[in-house]
Amino acid sequence: MNDAKQAINRRNFFGLLGTGVSYGSLLAAAPAMASEELGWSRRDRPSAAVGVIVPRSHLYSGMGASFQAGLEMALGAFSLQGREIAAEVAMIDVGGAGLQRVLTQMLSTHRPSIILGMLDARLAEQAASICASDALFIDCSAGAIVALASRAQTRHLRCTLGQWQSAFALGRWAAGQGKRAAILSTFYDAGYDGLYAFRLGFEEGGGEVPQAVIIDAPHKPLGIAAALTAVARQAPDVVYAAIHDHQAGPFMAAWSASPSAADVLLVANPFMVEHACQHAQLTPAEGVLVCSSYDPALAVPENQDFRRRFQERHQRMPDAYAVLGHDAGTLVATALGRAPAGASVQELMAACTPFAIDSPRGRIAMDAEVGSLRMPHYLSLCSWSHAGLERRIIDRVESIDETDPRMIALRDGLRSGWVNPYMSV
Repeated sequence: MNDAKQAINRRNFFGLLGTGVSYGSLLAAAPAMASEELGWSRRDRPSAAVGVIVPRSHLYSGMGASFQAGLEMALGAFSLQGREIAAEVAMIDVGGAGLQRVLTQMLSTHRPSIILGMLDARLAEQAASICASDALFIDCSAGAIVALASRAQTRHLRCTLGQWQSAFALGRWAAGQGKRAAILSTFYDAGYDGLYAFRLGFEEGGGEVPQAVIIDAPHKPLGIAAALTAVARQAPDVVYAAIHDHQAGPFMAAWSASPSAADVLLVANPFMVEHACQHAQLTPAEGVLVCSSYDPALAVPENQDFRRRFQERHQRMPDAYAVLGHDAGTLVATALGRAPAGASVQELMAACTPFAIDSPRGRIAMDAEVGSLRMPHYLSLCSWSHAGLERRIIDRVESIDETDPRMIALRDGLRSGWVNPYMSV
C-alpha cells in the first residue's frame, strides 16, 4: 500500500425518455441468512409488500437491473426463513415524469409498507411527501446530489452509494498531492454535486480550483482536445475528470497521449473508469485514481462471497448498484423484522436504526441523527492491461456528513457545479 502511495506522489452517477410506467414482480431466492440477524422471531412471519422504483435511462441502462438483482438476493435470503417479501417494481422516467401517478397507483394497488426509490434528492423528497403516512420511502440512489433537508425536516431515509461524499474525500486527499486542481466535466455530469464536493474537499485540504472546463456545453461547444488544452493552461497539479458514457474512452485515450499525462495526477468519477472500458479499447496505461464506497477489489469475506454468488446466479460480476440493492434489501428485511405488524412510518423508520452490517463494501451503519447511511470510502488506482481493468485499493479515506452545512452552502453559491456550465460564471 505504501509503495502505491509513493508511486502516485512521484507523478505530482440521465436524459429524459418518453413517459411510461411498467410493473413487475420481484421473485426472491438465495442462500439463507440467519433469521436472528434480520431481527425475526421464529413465530410471527406474515408476508410483507415492498415497492421499488427504478429509472428508465439510456445512459446508465443497466443500473436498475443491477439494483434489482442485488435486492433480490438479499430479500431471497429472508424469504427462505419462511416469510416472503413480495416486491413490486415500477420503472419511471429519470426526470421524474409521472412520479405521483406511479406512487399513487403503487400505494393503492400493492399497499407496500416500504418503497425503495433510485431517485435524486429532489425527487426523493417529493416521493416521501407523496407516501406521507402510507409507506416509508428510502432513497436508494447513487448519492450524486446532496440531501437538501435533514431527517428532522423530511420523512424518509437514505441508503445510497454516497457518490458526492466520495468526491469530497478524493478532493481532500488530492490536495496532499498538489495545491492547484483543474475540474474537467461533460455538460451532462456538470450538474451533479461531485464537482463541487471535490472542490470543497480540495479547498479544505489547502488547495485552489480555478474555473471548471466543460465539454460539449450547448452555449459553448468544446471538444476533448480543446478542453485538454484549456486545462493545461491552468497549470494544475491535479485534474479531476467526470466524463460519462461514450466520451469516457476517447477522453482517456486523449489524456494518455497528452503532455499532461506525464506529470499531472488524474483523478476521476469512478463510473468514468467503467464507461471508458466499455466504450473503447484502451492501450496499457498507469491509469487513474478514483474514490468510491464500493470497490470490487475489497478483500473482505462479505464481498468475496457476494461476488461469487452473484456470478453464479447472473453469469456476470456485480457492480456498485448490485451491492446497493443488497444493502437496501438487508435494511428492508431488518426493519420489517423489528417492526410490529401494520407498523406506522414512524415505527418503520425507528426500526431502521440502529442498523449496522458487514456489507460487501465494508461496515455500514444507519446514522439515526441525519437519517443516512454511513459508509467507508476507498481510494483506488485503476489501470489498464491486456487482461483488462485492474483495481488496487490504496487507502481508506474519510468524508463528511450528507447534511454538512458547508456543502449545502457551496451548492447554493456562485462556485457550484450548476453555475459553472449553465450560467458561464
